[in-house]
Amino acid sequence: MLNKYAQQLIMRETIYDWYSSFKEFEKKQIVKNVWYLALQAQVLESDIEKAAEISALKTTHTPVVMLSQGKDPFKNRGFNLSKLDGVVLNQAFKLVLECFALAEQRRRFAEGSLPCHHWWHKDLSDENVIKEILTDKT
Repeated sequence: MLNKYAQQLIMRETIYDWYSSFKEFEKKQIVKNVWYLALQAQVLESDIEKAAEISALKTTHTPVVMLSQGKDPFKNRGFNLSKLDGVVLNQAFKLVLECFALAEQRRRFAEGSLPCHHWWHKDLSDENVIKEILTDKT
């Protein structure tokens, strides 16, 4: 779901509905994991403002402040978002999701048509690719 969203294959409401279906302790783990994916895609501190704008968050919302400021190194700040609760945790998900999507889109553009063997970088809109991924034993 997350990679399909980053590839703009599913709508924002779909990923929000998916996230909403989980219990709070699971949501915390999802926020942590999405931040990890964003780091792997090489999210930049400069992505925060655009991610906040896309997710309709103000610069004063707690997750935006936590991610853009703090004593911790940038890469560690996102993990702290998983400690939030309720509505603010949901805001954190929206923010890290957009950070991941921005970084992943930038990575895709920069790498262009270079061959990649990671399943999550493949064309997830192609049913044959999905079948291949699901049956791959490696």
